[in-house]
This record gives sequence, structure tokens and C-alpha cells, in this order.
Amino acid sequence: MSSSATEGTAHLNLDRIAAKRGQAIVSRHLAEADKLDREVTKLLAVTQEHGVYAGFLYLYAKTEKKYVPTIRDELFGLLREDLASIPTVPHDLEVWHWAKVSNALTAEDGLLSNLDRLFLVKDLIEQTLVYARFGAKAATEENDSKKERREEPPGDGSAPK
Repeated sequence: MSSSATEGTAHLNLDRIAAKRGQAIVSRHLAEADKLDREVTKLLAVTQEHGVYAGFLYLYAKTEKKYVPTIRDELFGLLREDLASIPTVPHDLEVWHWAKVSNALTAEDGLLSNLDRLFLVKDLIEQTLVYARFGAKAATEENDSKKERREEPPGDGSAPK
């Protein structure tokens, strides 16, 4: 990567940022972690296979899902707050309007115009989604475990003879 893309990230722990944002996505939807896991997995696949623009487009096509705005907000928070030192998207971007987001991403000086920035952001978004996915899987396991404990019949806990 060229120094222009990494200049502002020299003091940032990108893995910590991804973990924090992934955890934030999961923490808002613990009760529906299994559904969140499926949606994040689909988004991760789209982003890995087709890129950042396709990933955002996928998110905006899925706005009827109640947890999709959380994912979108965390990813834009990552771009606007955590990566504030490098230009990715305008800070005043109205993220709820796809046309405005699309224009910002594809603008002459937008995220898609600089490959170094784009690859950095793609890697960071993918890592965030990986952490969200596995966080959702862990939450699903925990939810299932709690459910099983509530359904166990009362007894002394000993095995039948």
C-alpha cells in the first residue's frame, strides 16, 4: 500500500476498530443473533466477491430488515469516525439516502477513486463483518444454551441409573 493510504492510519489499531464495530453490531441484536448472523454472512460474501460498492448496495436493498440500519450505521461510523484521518466519505453524508451515498462513493475524489484507500476500507469492512458474524454465532450459542437450561426438568442433576 502506498504511504498516502496508510499515512493517517499509522497510529490506528485497525483490528481493534473492526472488533469494536463488529461487537457493536451484535450487541444491538442479541435476541435475534441467528438472523443477524445470516444477514452479515450474506453481506460479507457480497463484499468479498463483488467489492465495497456492491456491499453497500446490498445493504440498501435490504432496508426492510430491522438490523440492517445498525450494520449500515456502524460501517459508516467506521468510515467517518474511526478513519477520519483519511478521506473516505463526507462527514455530512445523509447515509439513509442511497443516491447520495452512491454519488459520494463514486465521486471523482470518492472512496472508489483511490485503490489504496479502497483496499484498506474493504479489508476493514470485511474484518468487521467477520467479527460481527462470529459474535452473532457466539450469541446464538449462548441464547440456545440459556433456552436449554430453562427447559431442563427439575431434579437432582444425577444421571439415571
